[in-house]
Amino acid sequence: MENHSFTFNFKSFKIGALFFCSVFLIAFAATHKVIDSIMIGWDSNGNIGRSISRNPLFYKPYDVLFLGDSRSHQGLDPNTFNETFLKLTGKKITSYNAARPGMQSPFFYFIIKDYLLQTKQPPKAVVVNASFYMLWGSVWLKKIYLNYYDPKTWQLKEALADLPVHYTAQWVVNSNIPLYRYRKRINDLSKTLITNPKHFYRDLERTERSEKKFTKRESFGYAARHDERADEKKVARFCVFKKGMERDLYLGYLEQFFDLAQENDFKIFVYGFPWPEKCREEPTFDNVRQYYYDRIKKVAKGNPNIHFIEYPNYWPIENFADPLHVNHTGAQKLTREIARQIYQELSD
Repeated sequence: MENHSFTFNFKSFKIGALFFCSVFLIAFAATHKVIDSIMIGWDSNGNIGRSISRNPLFYKPYDVLFLGDSRSHQGLDPNTFNETFLKLTGKKITSYNAARPGMQSPFFYFIIKDYLLQTKQPPKAVVVNASFYMLWGSVWLKKIYLNYYDPKTWQLKEALADLPVHYTAQWVVNSNIPLYRYRKRINDLSKTLITNPKHFYRDLERTERSEKKFTKRESFGYAARHDERADEKKVARFCVFKKGMERDLYLGYLEQFFDLAQENDFKIFVYGFPWPEKCREEPTFDNVRQYYYDRIKKVAKGNPNIHFIEYPNYWPIENFADPLHVNHTGAQKLTREIARQIYQELSD
């Protein structure tokens, strides 16, 4: 009798445990979906990563893609590029700006390879800015891209081989547990709602505007800085940098990104971003700027698909929205300059 009772109880336990686990998983999945769907619209930082990984407008067969950090994001206008190309060649072309704030070379590789896998059609060219910000530091990589770019399985597998283990672990956890991904934003919004409800609603309105800036269909990924002008007095403190800050991790991913061009038969055009003329007055600045540009050239050495665009490095202050970014006037100037330099390569 005792043995029979034990068997009955054990079977009941298994059924109960299975039922409990099933309910837990269903509840977890539902909670995951609810939190994610709500917080997508309430976290402005998330707009950066999601505007690529969850953006169907990006995964279309374009002729030219723009890539890089915020200086390309706010500096290269697809509509201006297409119009300039049409005037120069009489032919139509399509382009999309996939650059985003703080983007560094690991995500040059992850984004372009995913684009190739999804569209099955390589672009004719990728235009990317050579910014030494993309070769050092990790704040943007860890806080934005490993938090808010939704990874594919192949990306996580490759990250295990090349990224530090704790980076990959963070990417896995944050992409699968939205409550953890959005914990800081949820905490901040909760405090603001209690202490200053008016500010809470203004914050949500700013986030909504931010999302529209990243996903506006007619701008094709470009974020214009209309009617903004940099304060020349604030420029000087942005013109002081050091040599030797580059990380081997980023140089390695830059090489993998360059290899994609050769493997898939498209061209990469690297350009050095323009700086305010005042930066030229800083004794060491030009030497440091050239140092990082040369480091990128060294990575590209021997790859026939990588080309470097040269033009005047220093521009008048009226072309800048702030010391680091061009305004819309500067973006049109920069976009036309790049179009004029590469149109023959694209026409072949």
